[in-house]
Amino acid sequence: MLTRHVTPLLGLAMLWTVAASAGEDWPPYFVGEVVVVGESDEPAAGTGTVTVLEAEDIRKLGAATVAEALQHLAGASMSVGARDEQRVWVRGYEPADVLVLLDGIPIADPYSGEVDLGQVPVGDVARIVLTQGAAAPEYGPGGMGGVINIVTVQGAGAPGVSADLEATGESTLRAHAAAGGAAGATDWYVGVGYESSDGWPLSDDFEPTPFEDGGVRENSDLERWSALVRVGRGFGDTGRLTATLRLIDSDKGIPFSAERPAGFVRFARFPEWRQGTAALGWEGGLGASATLRAQLYGHRFDNTLAAYTNQDLDELSLESTFADDVLGGWAVVDSARGRHALSASLHLREDEHERLEAAPGEEAEPTERYTVRTGSLSAADRVALGARTSLTLAAAVDDFAVTSAWRADGLAGEGGSSTVLSPQAELDAVLGHGVVGSIALYRRTRFPTLRQLYGGDVPNPTLEPQLATGASAGIEWRPGDRSRLAATLYADRVDDLITRRGRDFPYENQDQAELSGLELSARQSWRRVDAGLAAAVLRAELVESAQGLEEVPYVPEATLEADLGAAVGRRGEARLHWSWVGTRVWYDGPERRELDPYQLLRVSFGWSWPAFALEASLDNALDADVEPEWGYPAAGRRLWISLHVGR
Repeated sequence: MLTRHVTPLLGLAMLWTVAASAGEDWPPYFVGEVVVVGESDEPAAGTGTVTVLEAEDIRKLGAATVAEALQHLAGASMSVGARDEQRVWVRGYEPADVLVLLDGIPIADPYSGEVDLGQVPVGDVARIVLTQGAAAPEYGPGGMGGVINIVTVQGAGAPGVSADLEATGESTLRAHAAAGGAAGATDWYVGVGYESSDGWPLSDDFEPTPFEDGGVRENSDLERWSALVRVGRGFGDTGRLTATLRLIDSDKGIPFSAERPAGFVRFARFPEWRQGTAALGWEGGLGASATLRAQLYGHRFDNTLAAYTNQDLDELSLESTFADDVLGGWAVVDSARGRHALSASLHLREDEHERLEAAPGEEAEPTERYTVRTGSLSAADRVALGARTSLTLAAAVDDFAVTSAWRADGLAGEGGSSTVLSPQAELDAVLGHGVVGSIALYRRTRFPTLRQLYGGDVPNPTLEPQLATGASAGIEWRPGDRSRLAATLYADRVDDLITRRGRDFPYENQDQAELSGLELSARQSWRRVDAGLAAAVLRAELVESAQGLEEVPYVPEATLEADLGAAVGRRGEARLHWSWVGTRVWYDGPERRELDPYQLLRVSFGWSWPAFALEASLDNALDADVEPEWGYPAAGRRLWISLHVGR
């Protein structure tokens, strides 16, 4: 695999020369200030709690992917699963209940409704906006538990280039190069990322099992390329047109369960894992007091899963190819009328899913095909009730229909459809100097996924949407420019929860859950020191369960995050980041089991100069044996050396 490192290193060496010659007049873009189609200056108004991670925040966390960045936020947690998919849970809501957007474009795969955020690198990410709880209806259908909007970089300023290189001792390399800028009314950006790894190490405290002997994690190798190309053109006061193309291409192993591999993917890998997105967006004025944001997009999944008979991966048993296409568009109109800030949105989308299977030596044959159409129409009014109080009323009508369904075994049945109304209300008030409070009531839904409708041996195309009804109250205090304290209390009830009694049973609307919690955060900065603390206490109980379960699996009872940074000398910075995750419950059939709490510590020290920066960081510095999900241990201690060229 060493030869795979040569091309990125040569490219970075060339970029070093160009970036160093750019001097103080560089940079190509300002990631903390970008405004792209799909994300305005402020997150869309809604009843959820909004957290924004800027590119600099992501860097301080040492995150390489969107999943790694989000797992450090209070109320969010990550699970892995049998396909090594890094999925984010929010406030106890499972990943399919969380709407994931890339510059406003939904990127969940049509079949499962989930996104492997471990396959979304952060090299081209300007910010990540996480809305916990009911999000603004203008984001579109879904988002019952929250919304993750990944906002990528837009070119700006004088043309220039940048390069980043990270390496660790386990034959792992990450590289990223970017170029961009603006000339007149045209701006552009190109970013290319590469990652190659022979696998990642387990903790020295890991106890070997029949399926994992420790050391480098079995089948955890990875090679991934990613690219982002964006061109924008301004038309004076009329507006701005943006064209975007994004690609990800991976060849990755799927680490086996260290305890008890089971099911179709017990010994498998992805020889091909590809995603591509193309979009054309417009943002501009619409009359004297209104603005229009609109986007047309296409999203393509083309993934091949190879399953083997043994953990040596030397005998192929079946190869499955998943070909999914998403075509859609949306438009949002914002306007101001006296005391009213009005918005209306329209979303339309069509998803197509096809699965093909091939035994060794045979041609691939289709086993299922589905087409789904989704639409949403929403309106919102934020009215000022006085100088210190405002009321937001919003509602969305969401529509879902399976327009075609086919399975090779003839069991697909008829396609289903649903139309639901989702209202929201929020009261915001200034309670004192620097103190703002809010109270919200909301109802949100999530349509069944194709896997729930047609997966397994017994399909159920008559499933109804899940329905979440809840309330939240929050308060934020900013005693000064460098201080912030916030607290949010929420309580949700989820009806018509879609579950099944076992693999031989269909999915049904049969369970009910109650999700509640308290989220706290504090941040303080001084001239040379900054510190932050975030905590969440979560309760995720199943009030009704066809399987007799009492709690939602893998939701931690509490989480705690703390970070501390200090300037060292003129050019140095030292940082500590500590996280603690409490007990999580999982079920082995009807038997309730618990995963022990764990903690992670990251230590880093960096030096920066006008043209480049150097950092040494120690991930999992205590070498804790961490198990986010039963049978799937996380990486042990790793030392990273990182180099950034550019400003």
